[in-house]
Amino acid sequence: MIRSIINEWMKLKEAGLVKEIQKIQTVRLDEEEDELVEVDNPTDLSLLSKHEKYAVFRLDENRCILIFAKEGYAEREYENRWLGAKKGISFGAYDWGKNYVVTDYLEATTLQEYLESHIMTRELAEKIIKLLDDLDESGFMTNQAPQDILIFSNESLKVENLKKNLTGKPPFPKKMLKGLGVHAKTFLNFVLEVDKARYEEWGRLPEFQEFVENKE
Repeated sequence: MIRSIINEWMKLKEAGLVKEIQKIQTVRLDEEEDELVEVDNPTDLSLLSKHEKYAVFRLDENRCILIFAKEGYAEREYENRWLGAKKGISFGAYDWGKNYVVTDYLEATTLQEYLESHIMTRELAEKIIKLLDDLDESGFMTNQAPQDILIFSNESLKVENLKKNLTGKPPFPKKMLKGLGVHAKTFLNFVLEVDKARYEEWGRLPEFQEFVENKE
């Protein structure tokens, strides 16, 4: 199946799809941490989502493509996706160019979108905690924003924007907690219940204490 998808992609690539991709412009207008790219898309490729460094477009029923605002990120993203898929925390990547990566297309919604119409449950909180552990054990940053965490129909989770952890011991996931919005307090209550040691470790950080106080 994977070999077939790769072969199909190579045929499309040879047929000139890359030239079509190059018509799409993604620009980061503001370098603020949470700012998303802006997109100019004169092609028929459907825009699926926007992120801090890239936008995602649908290629066909099996594949999508990440187009980066700047060159220099694609190869690293490809390598991270390949390793993440091997660890079960991301999904496969097939090819990369100077500003794009071709990956699996999977039917899912972001955790951010999911929580707009669902509550934070203990079971979901436990899966998020497990994802944080898997990311840490695989050498990736645990501070993932909810818009970069995908949730599937069975509530399994995968990460769309993997980043290598180059700082050693991971801090508390501030970006994720901030993105959880009204669900953050409920999530932290579940963390305290199911993983008290983790909560206490976070609690020793002044930034975490300040975050919790602002949620009171």
